[in-house]
Amino acid sequence: MFRTLQPKIGGDVKTGGIASHSARARLAKYAPPQFCVRLPEEDYRAIRFYRHPDVRVLDDVTHDQIELEKGVIVIMCSDGDRFLGGLLSIAGLFATKHRWTTRIASWMKRTSLLFIWAFLYIYPRMHVMSWHAGAHRLVKGSRTNLPGRATDKDLLAEIMAAIELKQIYQIVILDHCKCGKLAKHGFTIDEQFHNLVAARDRILAEYEKVRASEASRHATNGDMDAAVSIPKLKVVCMCQVDYGKRPGWWWRRRLRTYHFRTKMLATVDAAKVDGSRHPKIANVIAQYLAA
Repeated sequence: MFRTLQPKIGGDVKTGGIASHSARARLAKYAPPQFCVRLPEEDYRAIRFYRHPDVRVLDDVTHDQIELEKGVIVIMCSDGDRFLGGLLSIAGLFATKHRWTTRIASWMKRTSLLFIWAFLYIYPRMHVMSWHAGAHRLVKGSRTNLPGRATDKDLLAEIMAAIELKQIYQIVILDHCKCGKLAKHGFTIDEQFHNLVAARDRILAEYEKVRASEASRHATNGDMDAAVSIPKLKVVCMCQVDYGKRPGWWWRRRLRTYHFRTKMLATVDAAKVDGSRHPKIANVIAQYLAA
């Protein structure tokens, strides 16, 4: 099942040692798709729709969306090609609080951030939880989970345990497009985004049950101050989009991280049902469907 294809020795230097076009094509077939292709046209159109100024489901990330000084639990996909870049996109908010630093080139920010991590240990407190498809595994009946397993319940219990152990009450759900696990199971961008909202809502609902239980226990013991002071949970969704890379080593991969606005997605869904309530969004939807 796990087939590998090795390049031929002594081939053309420009093709990385692969002698023929057919050999390169066979290698591209078995190489990770993140390296060989950009977003499919349908997915690219969907991303452009959600980034439209009148829609803004995928919005720009700002520093005030996450209080990194208080620590953050990051739930993300375990894709090794995206793991470090995803963490750096979050840590970059911590390292670029001043406006002058945001003007530095992206590669310089990432290089300086690595030096900070390695030598000064000045970095946000991040507790990382990763598995294939990330938070999508928390959705009930998700196709990403094996049938007959309680994967979603187990992972949800692990998240609640992380909150208790680390005393961190901020969660960042870091999604990415295109996720190989989701593509394997035939997820569209629209379905991916709605699953993201479902995962967020389930985490919040489960935490509220735990919070109510703890408040009831403290109240029974007569400790009303502890019952009232149990903090609320904040869950922020972010999505990293890979727009691909032009040929040539001097071109860097175009990765963009966006803030995923869950309330705006509900507004878009409402506009699909009744366009008169949100005429601007309905107009963008009509243009998107007509294209």
